[in-house]
Amino acid sequence: MHANRSFVAAAAVLAAGSAAIAGDILQKKDGSFSPAIKGTEAVQADYDASNTQVVDANVNEVKILITVGGKQMAQTQPSSGVIEIHMEPRDFPGHWKPAVEAYKAGDYRTAAATFKDIGTDDKVNAVVRQKALLFAARSVREGGTPAQAEAAYAELLKAFPQSFYTSKAYKDQSQMWMDAGDGAKARSYAEALLKLPGVSESDQLEARFLQNTVNLREAATKKDAAGIQKALEAYKALAQETAGKKDSAGVNQLARIGMGNCLLEQGNPAEAKGIFSEISERANEDAVTAAAFNGLGDCWFREGNFAESRRCFLRTATIYAEGTPGDQVARALYHSGVCFSKLQDSEDWKDRARRELNECIRRFPKSSWAELAKRALQSIGK
Repeated sequence: MHANRSFVAAAAVLAAGSAAIAGDILQKKDGSFSPAIKGTEAVQADYDASNTQVVDANVNEVKILITVGGKQMAQTQPSSGVIEIHMEPRDFPGHWKPAVEAYKAGDYRTAAATFKDIGTDDKVNAVVRQKALLFAARSVREGGTPAQAEAAYAELLKAFPQSFYTSKAYKDQSQMWMDAGDGAKARSYAEALLKLPGVSESDQLEARFLQNTVNLREAATKKDAAGIQKALEAYKALAQETAGKKDSAGVNQLARIGMGNCLLEQGNPAEAKGIFSEISERANEDAVTAAAFNGLGDCWFREGNFAESRRCFLRTATIYAEGTPGDQVARALYHSGVCFSKLQDSEDWKDRARRELNECIRRFPKSSWAELAKRALQSIGK
């Protein structure tokens, strides 16, 4: 199951309205589940069959109760081995689902306020509260400024100084500041991730990926050929280090996407296209798939094939947006609109171009892509 989809999956199970719920499910770094589930995503029957209840979780350990022979036994598991905690649906309050729906609809102000209400309610399960404050911050990230989002993430870490979601908060903020063009802050959060007690190997690898991505973006902005080549070599080393490791598959794919981006900057879209195409077919996480399709869309765009470019960007915008960083979605919406404008291959091309561009502006008003979308709308005219 895609880790970023956990809150949506829980809401879907809530909608089923079953009262017979037994326990929680842990998702390990290698993608497996404990207790094991029958499919690829947890469904009601899996929760019903679980004998595990999560009492609390922090950056060091997950505290659980396991029922064996009618008796509960307290156990702990290292947090470094757990990628996500899928709480049983009854642990989520009734206003969780409206918060999710507001987030998916782009109503980030309502989503942020509702998630925050859940996160500050002492009667709610501690892990659900942590998850709620994380998504409150992510809602602010999508609908506000980086500084406002940084303050919202700080609220999570103030309420839960050793939060299980600390690594996610640091990774989110490193990516956020990178997208905002502040390399120093992006690096600072990647470094903070590396310094976390008991930081997992996969998080260490992801921190290295983030640091190198900052380096690439700065080199690309400066047209620094040597810097771009250095970033390419760093991505290659990371890809080789993680090759064949199941629990590092996501980082491996991100590193290879980084290689593709370097090749694009070096004026080699043909080779980059092969990397992006392969990953778009193999990736298991929406954010990785979206990055691959965006990269592929860039390749086609630079080659002047706007039909294929549009197809790729629309896949990100319509299929893989959930759980994908806002900058990637905004980028896809902007380019989709521009491709409609360049192709003019239907009677309603203007309406379709305006729809994508306006959606980019509506959902991501603070992004650089929104500014580009406004200019593109002006060029389309009435």
